[in-house]
Amino acid sequence: MDRRRQIMEAAAACFAEKGYNTTSIQDIADRLEMAKGSLYFYFRSKEDLLVAICKHYIGLFTKAFREMTSDPKLSPRERLKRQVELNLAQYAEHRDFITLFMKERFEINEEIRRLMLEMHAETIRWNQQLMVAQYGEETRPYSYDAAVLFQAMTQGYLGMAMLHEELFETEPLADYLLERLDDLVAGMKRREVRPVLGADKMERLLTDGCFFGRPPYGEAIAELERLRGLLDGLEADEALHMELEDALALLEEEFAKKDPQPVVIKGIIAFLRGKKLRGWKRPLDQLETHLSP
Repeated sequence: MDRRRQIMEAAAACFAEKGYNTTSIQDIADRLEMAKGSLYFYFRSKEDLLVAICKHYIGLFTKAFREMTSDPKLSPRERLKRQVELNLAQYAEHRDFITLFMKERFEINEEIRRLMLEMHAETIRWNQQLMVAQYGEETRPYSYDAAVLFQAMTQGYLGMAMLHEELFETEPLADYLLERLDDLVAGMKRREVRPVLGADKMERLLTDGCFFGRPPYGEAIAELERLRGLLDGLEADEALHMELEDALALLEEEFAKKDPQPVVIKGIIAFLRGKKLRGWKRPLDQLETHLSP
């Protein structure tokens, strides 16, 4: 495991145990048994470290979610069940980050907020489609409500697991939640209730503050992560390493904005290309494609 990843995992554990605000850089350094100053070689600040942690784990979760949802062999019901199982598996594997994620509000950083909004919107939109596919076209008026309720049920049980440090049996819980979803949707159909989250309202809520309508930020993040991996393995003097680190941080900040400035991004990419580093050309080319509408 590379040093940058070790630092992120140690920091996530510290933040989960003590809380973000009460954890110091010294606490993280002590956990790693390394000099405090060495941490700043990899991360400029505690906030920079938190942003990197969130990007890394949200990227892992998004990748796993997309792989599951794109499996053509799964029926709509199987995809809903797999989603519950995936959430439980992710909690078991990445408990420190999910504990941190559920405890902290992350209001300190707009970039983290946008990442959370983007992931939330993608999940809700996908589940809304699954509700219609599973329960029929007549469910469409209630499909967003059903999607939100299903997500709330799943998160509720994950919260119980976090608070009491005890995992539920995965398959029985997934079956149980799907049966409760059956009950909810049947009740909505029978009562012909007025939906709380109609399509127009939900589209406005999901689009507000997110990145739909421009090239996906998540795809740019994947390329930036590739570049960071190349930087971690680069044998270079400290001055060049810090110069490249600052350039990547500036790219991340610009892509995170609601209206990123192409001239700024192209300038940084040109600077990085000028270094003629092995393996960097392809991800830099891919990054530049995300500037096109």
